[in-house]
Amino acid sequence: MNPISANHNAAMTGVRPHASTQGPPQHGADLVIDSINPSDSFPFPGEAVYFDVTVHNQGDRDAPPFNVRITSDGLDQEARVKDGLKAGASETLQQMGPLDTTPFQNIYWVDATADPENAVKETRKDNNDTYISIMPQQPPNPPTPPIPPIPIPHPRDGAAPGTLLAE
Repeated sequence: MNPISANHNAAMTGVRPHASTQGPPQHGADLVIDSINPSDSFPFPGEAVYFDVTVHNQGDRDAPPFNVRITSDGLDQEARVKDGLKAGASETLQQMGPLDTTPFQNIYWVDATADPENAVKETRKDNNDTYISIMPQQPPNPPTPPIPPIPIPHPRDGAAPGTLLAE
């Protein structure tokens, strides 16, 4: 896996940091996406990319079961945190995806959202999602066809300089 954490600099990684750096809220659950870890951040065109998504309850109350949604071009998938999350706990949902990079783009934005249906009573709802960028490698250029040699006679062979031989 190639981890990209939401706590890294957003300008460097394409990740929008969530508000967990402001400290946990008081008296309630507060779900945040801690990280989206792609199987490859720089895939070859046509390569499928899978994601491990870590969700964290930074609140001081337990959260009941909820969904986590991951979306991008051609990808819209949900997974269930079936047991909910205790206060302070995290869970990683593995192998979400795949993102198909066959229709080549220079960049794919992948968004993960905890509790997209807003089913969990939280102290904050504005910090439930984050995103990363996936940048496929440029497709290889097609091979250049070989250029056949052009016979140019040497002046010592009796030809005028720059004269081409007839085939």
